[in-house]
Amino acid sequence: MEKRRKMRSDKKRDVKPTIEDNLKECIFRLSYITHTPVKDVVASICKQGMRTKSVIDEISNYFIREYQFRNTYYIGDTNKKSLQRVVLDSPVRVTTRLDQNTYLEIRSLAYALDVTPTRSIAILLEFSVKNIDVVDSFVRNYLKDEMDHRRMKELQEVFSFIKKNNPSENEISWFAFLSTILDDVKESAFNIKDVVGNWLDKHTKK
Repeated sequence: MEKRRKMRSDKKRDVKPTIEDNLKECIFRLSYITHTPVKDVVASICKQGMRTKSVIDEISNYFIREYQFRNTYYIGDTNKKSLQRVVLDSPVRVTTRLDQNTYLEIRSLAYALDVTPTRSIAILLEFSVKNIDVVDSFVRNYLKDEMDHRRMKELQEVFSFIKKNNPSENEISWFAFLSTILDDVKESAFNIKDVVGNWLDKHTKK
């Protein structure tokens, strides 16, 4: 008798969610400023979104079936209309690869929303990219990996100063902050450590 092959827990699954073009542009911008492949940006944002309660709280407004997030239980409403067939204005596809555990979590979310797993990824991306905590966590973790401790501390101090003295009602994010720094460079290829280091030297000289 032939044995059934065991599914590897680290096996990746290819998925191609359809999203709005403006959401794709935001993801591509994140990819550019962090030198991270688009498929990895999408995967990271999905994973972080699944762990962020404020994101799940927003999505829960569309739950048709029950869903559990840690110790929180959401009760669905079967009278709600599924988001499966929502017509997008400018639909485009993005490709990513999700690990098995994340995909299983996505399937649970899809069940609560009464949509396909691929559609639930698109919904998750939409709400996650709009969430400043999710995007900031992604950008900040990237910078911590790329910058040495001293430079990262200097950057944090400048960011905190700008945020504290921000005259606008709009909240300053790490995404916007890093984008502004890179816009000054105007080069397609750059070394983030050098760029940020030079920017700090230029703008923090006494």
